[in-house]
Amino acid sequence: MGIFSKKKTTASDTLDDISYIADFHHEEGLWHQYDFLLAARGYGWDYMVNTAEYMANAELTDIGTVSVTATLGEKSSERIEEYKTFGSIKAMPSLSVEGASLGIGGMSN
Repeated sequence: MGIFSKKKTTASDTLDDISYIADFHHEEGLWHQYDFLLAARGYGWDYMVNTAEYMANAELTDIGTVSVTATLGEKSSERIEEYKTFGSIKAMPSLSVEGASLGIGGMSN
């Protein structure tokens, strides 16, 4: 092997915080729907809850879904009624326990 051997470039080689968009889907129908799968390291459940709270306040109106998956591979459970009761993502008691995924949906500003 010489000094200049080939190495496969990974996300950790190009990004300081190891976070990137791992997957992106766009569906067109009555409205446009964008789904982003973020691959991140160094961020935890609290970061996800805080980001969802920010999006709910800054970008979304008429929120119609809040879904949580407790463990990977499990079906998500709908939490919209809890959200409506407490009026805030951060105030939802069910989100005080770390989950595998958190999703919110509504109309974009």
